[in-house]
Amino acid sequence: MEEMSKQGIGGVTLFDIGGGGEYPTGKVVFRSPEWDKLFAHTVKEANRLGLDFGFMNCDGYGTSGGPWVKPDDAMKQITCSKITIKGPVTFSETLPQPATIDNYYKELTVFACPVELEKWNIRKTGVKISCSSDIKEPERLIDNDFIHYSEISAKENIENQYVQFQFDQPFRAASLLLFSVFRYSPIEIEVQSSDDGKNFSTIGSFNSKTYVRVEKFQETTARYFRVIFKTAQMYMAKYSNQLRLVELALLQKDEILYLLPPINEWELKSGLWFNYDNKFADSNYSQLEGIVPASSWVDLTSKLDKDGKLNWQVPDGNWKVIRMGYT
Repeated sequence: MEEMSKQGIGGVTLFDIGGGGEYPTGKVVFRSPEWDKLFAHTVKEANRLGLDFGFMNCDGYGTSGGPWVKPDDAMKQITCSKITIKGPVTFSETLPQPATIDNYYKELTVFACPVELEKWNIRKTGVKISCSSDIKEPERLIDNDFIHYSEISAKENIENQYVQFQFDQPFRAASLLLFSVFRYSPIEIEVQSSDDGKNFSTIGSFNSKTYVRVEKFQETTARYFRVIFKTAQMYMAKYSNQLRLVELALLQKDEILYLLPPINEWELKSGLWFNYDNKFADSNYSQLEGIVPASSWVDLTSKLDKDGKLNWQVPDGNWKVIRMGYT
């Protein structure tokens, strides 16, 4: 610090963060009595030398926490679980427990809305899904649950990898649904088709500016389709050589999508993630299908007991029940 002052540096910042195994572990444990003494000494030295002294409010990025902060006083995030019930029926079961951290969970509300159960035609075909690189659980690409993702990994470069759809009979497709995980998203995408699985031609290309989008291309009938990821986000997709795709489905003309996130940047607004480089969803809500009117929602909070069991006389139709709390 004395040398910094001599060189004209005006101040210092103390920023404590783990190095992921890259740096050797020191002898002084963060927030131990010895650490506090060294911290106090640093403040005194900064004052003596006329240096500004700044420090983070806790260990690491973006949060304020530690073992000295009790759960009731810690920051909270909204968490939820969902199920679909077909009525009419008398329902008396325990709803799935929303995700929790450190077994801390407080109930907020339970509500339900009528939904259309989508049956994308691609799910009826027995399509075989393969990849030019390693892929985990490719069936999730067309499972229509909008929750779990399929992971694509490459040893050297995630760019120019592709997912291939192989059909026993020619399949007619008109658009591509892409729903990717924030920061693990492709950017430039090319869609190709082939009748023999060897000779492919391009039928569409686009830039994925959002995490959720439906991109139309020339309506095409073929036995093979490839989706090529020409480029990907620098952080984290290229950094980790990994893509995470919630859905990657070939859709036919006039197929309607329900239950896609209708709120722009919903992950950011809900506190699930921070984001600076890409939007999460289009903010033009008029382009989204299947939005449920507010008048159709049913408040079921009073029908949930202390153990999470819902007792409800379900009306006719398909109903999505959402249990919401915080952790």
